[in-house]
Amino acid sequence: MSFRKRLMTSCAFLILFSVQVIAQQAEVLLLGDGSTEDSLAVVLAEKGITADKAGLYYTYTGENLNRYKTVVLLNGAFYSNGIADSVQTKLVNFVKSGGSLLVTEWILWGSTKFPILLNAIPAAYSGSWSSGTEKYRLQPDGAGLGFADSLNMPSSGWSFSVTKADTTAAEQAKVIYKGSRSGDAVVFGKAGQGRTAYWNMGGHYGGRTIWTPEIRNLSVKIVSWLISGSVTSIQDQTQHTHTFQLFQNYPNPFNPETRISFFLPKASPLTLEIFDIQGKLVEVLKNGVVSAGEHSINWNANSNPAGIYFARLKTGNQSQTVKLVLLK
Repeated sequence: MSFRKRLMTSCAFLILFSVQVIAQQAEVLLLGDGSTEDSLAVVLAEKGITADKAGLYYTYTGENLNRYKTVVLLNGAFYSNGIADSVQTKLVNFVKSGGSLLVTEWILWGSTKFPILLNAIPAAYSGSWSSGTEKYRLQPDGAGLGFADSLNMPSSGWSFSVTKADTTAAEQAKVIYKGSRSGDAVVFGKAGQGRTAYWNMGGHYGGRTIWTPEIRNLSVKIVSWLISGSVTSIQDQTQHTHTFQLFQNYPNPFNPETRISFFLPKASPLTLEIFDIQGKLVEVLKNGVVSAGEHSINWNANSNPAGIYFARLKTGNQSQTVKLVLLK
């Protein structure tokens, strides 16, 4: 083989290897509070969402930020610590460029420690605090996004700030859940081209846990909404509450597993199938009646060769297709 051919082969291998590394990169970066991050990482992993832990949030310097789709900033056990202004600026720019950010709990109470970051958060401190078990009730803006109508939020034994949606801090803030004690407990918004969310969760402190099955499911749905892509407006995201829609898989390219999400305006029988580039049926991921709302199904292509595949979602006389790229 000539030197030129060897060089071209080496370059092609390096390019393929680089793309594979990107496809396998964790989706979420957890900035911890010294208590909650381990539990949340486990909860996300159970649903196929990969997360890296970057240590305590107030020691994070902003490195490798753009490798991730979503950043989760947990602010509970060490709520009195702030973040350097330079790092806050990096986080805000990350979101405005199309990334997404979830912040929790006492960050709004400590607003003087996060003056830059709070400009991207869709909620504000109401001036009071509370404690104890509470009831979350779904609000109209959360309808059609696949969230439960109501759920019980256990007490972690700690108090929490009472919060409210803040349309001045982030465009188009929408209340997803109201808490019987915490006010606007889950709020979605946007900053630039990215999604933002605030969750007034109770954390996991002193050996006490909030991770009941319904709270585990809530945390996964919040993070999944953030991961699913940048958004021009919250209305753009919720318009599909009246339409059948198949979303682009994530990650893509992938190796060996990817998540395929879709939305149904009403309960319907459907099929979700995978085809290869020749149009040959590879696998049926779902065949049956599915409830209204947003759903996600993981496809593990470990036994399939690298190449281009297509996911087709069909219900009644409607069908949509997206292209998937499997790298190995």
